[in-house]
This record gives sequence, C-alpha cells and structure tokens, in this order.
Amino acid sequence: MPKSNIQTITVSNQAATIIFGISILLTGIAYFFFGKLIRPLLPGFLPGGVFWVYIIGTAFILAGIAIIINKQITQLASYLLAILLFCVAVGIDLRGIFNLDDKLTYLFVQSLLKDGGLIAGALIIANFERETKHRHGRHRRHSSSRSQSTPQV
Repeated sequence: MPKSNIQTITVSNQAATIIFGISILLTGIAYFFFGKLIRPLLPGFLPGGVFWVYIIGTAFILAGIAIIINKQITQLASYLLAILLFCVAVGIDLRGIFNLDDKLTYLFVQSLLKDGGLIAGALIIANFERETKHRHGRHRRHSSSRSQSTPQV
C-alpha cells in the first residue's frame, strides 16, 4: 500500500476517534444537566437518588477525555466504557422496553440499538493499535533478526 494511503487512513481513524470521544464527553455533560429527568429511568434498587446519574455522567466525561487524548489509557477507558454502556443498555433500555407502555417502547428500542453501536465503537477503539511507530518498529526487528539468524557463507 502506498505511504499516502496509510497516512489518509490514520488521519481518518484519528478523526473518527476524536468525534466518538466528543460525543461520549457531551453525553456525560448531558447527564449532569438532565440528572433529575434521567433518575427515574434507573433501576429502583439503586439507593442514592440522582447520585448514580452523576457518577455515570462523570464516567462518560472521563472516558470521553481519555478517548480524545488517545494515549495508552484509552484502551482501558474504552473497555470500561463498553461495560458501562452494556449496563445502561440492560438496566435502562431493556427495562424500559418491557415495563413501559407501547408509546415509549419505540424510544427504548431505538436507544438499545444506539447503545449497541456505541459498545461496538468503544471496543473498536479499545482494540485499535495506538502507535504506528511501535508496529513498524516490531516489523523491523523481525526482519533484522532473520538476517542475523541466517548463516552467512
């Protein structure tokens, strides 16, 4: 693959990662603005009222920042974000689908599908290799070790 194509793909992946991080960051901020409206959606067995909404919002904000800065912590943050989104999908979306009237079921089905896509995005970002220099350096090491191991006649 020509070098210009590799650079274009890298820039596109970085832009997509930043856009994803910004959307997660803004979701966390929304949890603070709409905390009292989100609280009734959480399972009733959680004590503490709106406190859990703020904890979830903080987790979204921290994950968004970690994804935007795109360092080694991004992998851990993305895996934790996927777990958090799965808990939201099960605890809020599925509960809403089975426990609310038919007029609101569509919104919870749509939210469940959206959360599934966000989980997939978080896992893709978690598994994306951070440093292309590391990958190329590893490739060079293998090729240089082969040349050293072959006997010279």
